[in-house]
Amino acid sequence: MSNKLYVGNINYEATTTELEEFFASKGKVTECRIVEGKGFGFVSYASEDEAKKAIEELGNTEFKGRNLKVYEAKPEEPKQKSFGAKKSFGGKKSFGGKKPYKKDFQKKERY
Repeated sequence: MSNKLYVGNINYEATTTELEEFFASKGKVTECRIVEGKGFGFVSYASEDEAKKAIEELGNTEFKGRNLKVYEAKPEEPKQKSFGAKKSFGGKKSFGGKKPYKKDFQKKERY
């Protein structure tokens, strides 16, 4: 198990300091971060035992009027770089009034 916890359903008016103080009752918090405008964040503890204790005791408890969801955080996946593969090549093209790939056929005289 990891020391890092995912905390969901955080009140949008909550601050990082308030969340850190709330989780400090279960052990030594080494990092606390709220993702602004998303309603979730992450809390890291010094040991796995403290993290387990926080999940058991603080999961589904009320914090600033909302019941928190506390789980073990999933490891962050590396981001893939985009090389412009999402460009669009569709749409109508203008060729000066002529349709593309249309050959002009002339009638040949037969002798």
